[in-house]
Amino acid sequence: ASICAAEQIGTYKEVFSGDFLSISKQRSHNFLSKKKDPLCINVKVKCLVLVILYCLQGVPVGLSFGSVPFLLKRKLSYTDLGYFSISSYPYSLKLFWSPIVDSWYSKRFGRRKTWIVPSQVLSGLLFYFIGTQINQLLKVEYIDVKQLTFYFFLLIFCAATQDIAVDGWALELLPADRCELASTCQTIGINVGYFLSFTVFLALNSSEFCSRYLPSVVQYFWGSTATKELLTLGGYMKFWGVTYLLFSLWLVIFVREDSYTHLSIWDTYKTLFDVIKMKHMLALLVVLLVQKIGFMANDAVTPLLLIEKGFKREDMALTVLLDFPCQLVLGYLVAKWSTGTRPTRPWMYALVLRLIMGGVCMYVVYIFPPDGRVTPAYFLLVTAATLLTSFGTTAMFVSQGAFFARISDSKVGGSYQTLLATCSNFGGTWPKYFVLKLVDHFTIAKCSTTGQDCVTELGKAACRNSFASDQTPGVCLIIQEGLCTYFTMVLWFYTFIF
Repeated sequence: ASICAAEQIGTYKEVFSGDFLSISKQRSHNFLSKKKDPLCINVKVKCLVLVILYCLQGVPVGLSFGSVPFLLKRKLSYTDLGYFSISSYPYSLKLFWSPIVDSWYSKRFGRRKTWIVPSQVLSGLLFYFIGTQINQLLKVEYIDVKQLTFYFFLLIFCAATQDIAVDGWALELLPADRCELASTCQTIGINVGYFLSFTVFLALNSSEFCSRYLPSVVQYFWGSTATKELLTLGGYMKFWGVTYLLFSLWLVIFVREDSYTHLSIWDTYKTLFDVIKMKHMLALLVVLLVQKIGFMANDAVTPLLLIEKGFKREDMALTVLLDFPCQLVLGYLVAKWSTGTRPTRPWMYALVLRLIMGGVCMYVVYIFPPDGRVTPAYFLLVTAATLLTSFGTTAMFVSQGAFFARISDSKVGGSYQTLLATCSNFGGTWPKYFVLKLVDHFTIAKCSTTGQDCVTELGKAACRNSFASDQTPGVCLIIQEGLCTYFTMVLWFYTFIF
C-alpha cells in the first residue's frame, strides 16, 4: 500500500527518507526523466567492477543455498537440512552491523574498500581452508551438520558484510540518474556467481553428467571414459579461495575511492532508526518480511522432492543451465521496465506468477513417473516450470532492487540498502526452517517390513535393500503450498487494493 502511495505521489525519497536526510531535487527529477544519455566508458567500467564484486558474493550463496543441500540430501533428513539453513542467517541479520560498515573506515584506504578487501581476504582464506576439509567431511556416514553449518555461517557472514559495503558503494559510483543500474549489476553478478556454484558445479561434480555429456573431457583428464566427476567440492572451494585473494590484491592496487561526508556510528544508527519509525517504511518492511511465504514451500522443497523421486541431479543442473541466459536477458528487460514512474509494477505481477507456479510445480511433482523413468515430455515440463518460476524470481528481485536504489540516500547508502535488503532476505529465510521441518512432520515414510523411518536417502536405500517398500505420500507439499499460497494471496490483495 505504501509503495502504491509513493508511486502516485511520484517523489519516493520524500516519502521514504524524510526531512532529516539530504534530498536532491535534481536527483528526483533525473529519476523520472525518460530520456537519458548513453553510458560513457567510465560508467561501464564501474558497472563491470560492481558485477564482479556481486559475482564473488554469489559464489558462497550458491553453495550454501543450492549445491551443499543437494549433496547433503542423501544422508540428512529435511530437519537437518533446515538446521543447515541457519548458515544463511547472516544475510538476514546484517542490518545490525551495517551502520558500523557505513561509519567506521580508513580515509586513506577508502570508505568501502576498508570493508570489502578484508571481507574478501577472509573469505578467500576460509574457502581454501574449508576446501581442504570438506571432501572428508562429506564421505563419512553420519555427517557433522553442526560443523558444516558453522563453516558456511562464517562464509556467509563475510559475504553479507561485503554486500553492505558494495550496496553503498554502488550508490556512490553510479551517476544519480543511473542508480537503477545498481540493481542490474547486482542481478547479473549474483546470478552468475550462483550459477557457477550451483548449476556448473553440480554438473561437473556429477559423474553421470560428465560421462553422458563430456566423455572426451573425462578421457582427457582421467585417461579413460570411466564414470568420474571432473570437479570435487574441495577443489572448487580452493579455486575460489585463490580467486578471492587475487581480486582483493587487484582492488587494493588499481581502484581508488573519492572522499565522502562522514557520519558517526551513533548518527548512522539514529538516522536508520528514524527511517524505520516512518509509517510508510514500517508498512514496506512488513510486506518484505512476509512476501515470500507463499512460494517458500515450492522454492525449498520441490527440487528436493524431484531428486528424491528419481529426477537425476545432472538433469536438474541442465534445466538450470538452460534457464541461466534467459534470466540475464529478463533481468535487463525488467531493469528497463523499472526505470519509469512505477518501478514496483514488475514486482506485483511477478508475485502472482510465482504463486501460480507454486501450484503448477505441485502438479509436476505429483505426476512424476511411477517407474522413475523421466521421459522427454516430462523433462520439458520440469524445464518450463523452472523457467517460469525463475522469471518470477528475477522480476521481483530486479524490480525490488531498482526501487530500493531509488529511495536510498547515499550518505547512509549501505545501511539504508541493508535495512531493505535484510528484511527482504529474512522474509525468505525465517520460513525455510519451518517449511522443511513440516515436510518431515507431514511425510509418512515407514519401511513396510521393519517399521523404521526412511526419511533420508540412506534410510530409503536400506529399506529397499531389505526387499521392502518405503511409503511416502506426496501430501506434504500440497498441504504446505496450499496454506502458504492462501496467506500470500490475502497479502497481495491487501497491498494492491489498499
